Amino acid sequence: MKVLGIDCSTKAIALVLLKDGEVADVKMIVANKGYNELQRLIYFASETNEYVNSVQPDAVAIEQAVYWKNYESTRKIIEVITAVKLALVNYHPETVNNRVWKKATVGYGNAPKTKILAYAQSKSIQITNQDLADSYCIAEYLYKKYSKKEEKQ
Repeated sequence: MKVLGIDCSTKAIALVLLKDGEVADVKMIVANKGYNELQRLIYFASETNEYVNSVQPDAVAIEQAVYWKNYESTRKIIEVITAVKLALVNYHPETVNNRVWKKATVGYGNAPKTKILAYAQSKSIQITNQDLADSYCIAEYLYKKYSKKEEKQ
């Protein structure tokens, strides 16, 4: 089974593909600093769609937006997540709350970034930054979720 975890920010998209629970690929999609908001959204959607079509995952999960006190930051991250979800509509991506994937992977829902990075790096040397660490954990959460479903059948 191939599952894909996606972590979005306003500047980059981090993707980690697991195949049968092991890291098969990692990818960072980083927008050109000169892009305006619309260009960045189109770029993220296009590049994410192209990558996902090339790896053909069985399931996709995207981290749910974290709401900031700053309205503009919240709006921008929601727009990025929406653009990525629309680009992947044929894959029926699910959104997952960060407390849910943290609890399922690191062991507790309020795990700090340092613990998440250490956990993910203990699983794969390909995890080189915090965004990829989050994506790895999102993918692992999804893999565990679908593995449990298959066991019940």
